[in-house]
Amino acid sequence: MSVKNKVVRSTLICYLLIAVVFVAIRTLSAFGLLNFLGAWADYVFNIVVQIGLLLCVSIFLFSKLSKKKPGSVCHFFGMRKISGKAIWMSIGIGAMVFLLNIFVASFFNVILQLFGYNFSSSSQGGSYPFYMLIVNVIFTAILPGLCEEVAHRGLVLHGLSPLGWKRAVIISGLLFGLMHMNIEQFFYATIIGLFVGWLSVGCGSIFPAIIVHFMNNFLNVYISFSQSNGLVIGRLYSAFITALTSNFYLGIIFMIILCALLVWGIFTLSIKLQKERASGTINELKNVLVKQIIKQDYMHEIEKSQAEILGKEIAEALPLEENLDLEKTGSEAGLSSEIEDEMMREEGFKMDTVNKILLGTIFALLVGITLFTFIWGVL
Repeated sequence: MSVKNKVVRSTLICYLLIAVVFVAIRTLSAFGLLNFLGAWADYVFNIVVQIGLLLCVSIFLFSKLSKKKPGSVCHFFGMRKISGKAIWMSIGIGAMVFLLNIFVASFFNVILQLFGYNFSSSSQGGSYPFYMLIVNVIFTAILPGLCEEVAHRGLVLHGLSPLGWKRAVIISGLLFGLMHMNIEQFFYATIIGLFVGWLSVGCGSIFPAIIVHFMNNFLNVYISFSQSNGLVIGRLYSAFITALTSNFYLGIIFMIILCALLVWGIFTLSIKLQKERASGTINELKNVLVKQIIKQDYMHEIEKSQAEILGKEIAEALPLEENLDLEKTGSEAGLSSEIEDEMMREEGFKMDTVNKILLGTIFALLVGITLFTFIWGVL
């Protein structure tokens, strides 16, 4: 089996296991078989799915199947540091994605309503103390932002890169939407998944995607807390929504203008973020090249000294290896991983039958569950 097919095989086996166990847990929960956990059921479910499945299976099972160290796997998944400026730009993108997501979700909700779909109730009842804000930030923003991105922008996006980055972005985005196993979230989750996949490829790191995902979920949690407690942000948000819905036609016009501005802002800032990352990568490469040149010069000086002390003939019998190797420079700068280096040495790629069956099984399972939630909501 080719190296690329092995990488794809390892990726699909990991994700199929994640999907099957996730479906099993959701089914047990739906039938009340996890009720014995009481009020802790949701948190236990979250920890098992987010940390146990999405994070640990993605890294450690892939590490076992690919026979690479977890550190090398993390590097292959795109866990590469970004600058402080890139972090702030990612936060700004995440805030704009949250605002745009309000309109995108509303648009698809209207379409679902036209089909007679009945939405599940998710209102926050009773008081909303501060400690619950902390709990919800951890379980709704931090864990999903990290673990879901490792699984989809790390495992799936990079593991399926032999298919080509475009296909990998599309597949990872679709699986991200389907993994929510809820028709209400599928559409906007898929769009976000496609966007952060494109962002990850352009930046060469999944950290911007993690930050964008975290910000989208965090703002949703914080605004809910703010509304329940009558805080300024909550009141402003409620007034904003009321203004949009008070006059249908003016609301539509304003929404179109605002959506256009948000889309422009998101992609403008995303391009700047990608340029910032590219500039940082070039500087890393320059630093390594400078170090290599200095090292080479140092080796030449040692060779000259050897020639003077031992004589030219002896020095020639003891040659020192010149280390200016441009093929290794990328790896030394942290620009590529062992797995990527192995795949680059292999020309061409054609997905084998087993991998096609694995990918088809994953989609069949998740599409079936998502369609079931739609049918259940209509009936």
